[in-house]
Amino acid sequence: MIDPALREQALARFGALGYPQRGDEAFKYTNVAPIAERAFAPGEPGEPRAATLPGLEAAMVFVNGHLAGRGASPYVAPLGAPEHRALVQAHLARVAAFEQFVFCAENTAKATDGALVHVPAGTSVEAPLHVRFEARGGAGYPRLLVVAGANSRVQVVEHHTGEGEGLANAVTEIVCGPGASVHHVVVQDQAPSAFHIGRVAVRQDRDSRFVSHHLTFGAALSRTDLRVCLDGEGAECTLEGAFALGGTQHADNDTFVDHAKPGATSRELYKGVLNGRSHGVFTGRVLVRPGATQTSAQQSNPNLLLSKSAHVDTRPQLEIHNNDVKCTHGATIGRLDADSLFFLRARGIDFVEARRLLVAAFGGEIAERVAVPGLCEWLYERIAAVGGAQ
Repeated sequence: MIDPALREQALARFGALGYPQRGDEAFKYTNVAPIAERAFAPGEPGEPRAATLPGLEAAMVFVNGHLAGRGASPYVAPLGAPEHRALVQAHLARVAAFEQFVFCAENTAKATDGALVHVPAGTSVEAPLHVRFEARGGAGYPRLLVVAGANSRVQVVEHHTGEGEGLANAVTEIVCGPGASVHHVVVQDQAPSAFHIGRVAVRQDRDSRFVSHHLTFGAALSRTDLRVCLDGEGAECTLEGAFALGGTQHADNDTFVDHAKPGATSRELYKGVLNGRSHGVFTGRVLVRPGATQTSAQQSNPNLLLSKSAHVDTRPQLEIHNNDVKCTHGATIGRLDADSLFFLRARGIDFVEARRLLVAAFGGEIAERVAVPGLCEWLYERIAAVGGAQ
């Protein structure tokens, strides 16, 4: 699947980088010592569970990073399929470079199996392509490569679920050809005691459109990096996410949008809902390069705290190297509106249900845009459940 020489390079880089320390700016608010200090044994293969996301059938299922089941979709194949060897070699580890990110280097060195989604030029795939990664303890290294040809259209739903105190270190690479349209949905719903590290790296050609919806519900400690390079004129990306946390969960979302070419547009909206003693982190960086004139970029990160012990650290950032741009960013942290709560309770709705309804209205905006019947409602209820928790 992964060329042995590439594995050796990645393993050497993994050893040279070492796990992030608390002094590292990129991990300022996230301590990965609980991962670094554990010796996770490699996760064993297993049979897939029957459960899946509503409205979806899995095109491919992995257990602890090992291929465990395959559907009939002609657009999804194992990364090691001989007929796709040249395509995989052309793109794998090219978009998600491992030189500067230790977890990406570790995945590249240790991944056992992976999925390839290939949509040929001019092809429109009507039904969402669902790839499920199950964790059952130990360490697993999910790998997904999406290659969308020129003027193609596809929606890919990536689901991370499972049980036990394992580690899932996932890497997804997405290549959007000229005029291609890719909608990528990630649902991170791992066990409450699990650890999840994810990197999604995207490269867009001219006039392509990329839409990302990232929903975080599970894991005791999670960190997701989303990197998008708008590497063609007229490219557009929309990045939307929601993290709904409770208990002592910690979730860190780090996004980077690189406006490398002129006339590109980016829109970003991440919402946090936090209860209990949970901790959310959002870092959103937008880079506009010197030649990327007529750039339009917007970024927003509103957060809702439901308890006195929950907290959020948010860092929106703009780095602009030319004057011909329209760029804005902002972040807010607040609590439920007292007047709205009073309005609902005055109509006979108890406090917990009133709070649940208001949380659903706040975070449900992200769920509704996933545009998969059945899945939207399931996501909506998962977000609302954080508001209903005591």
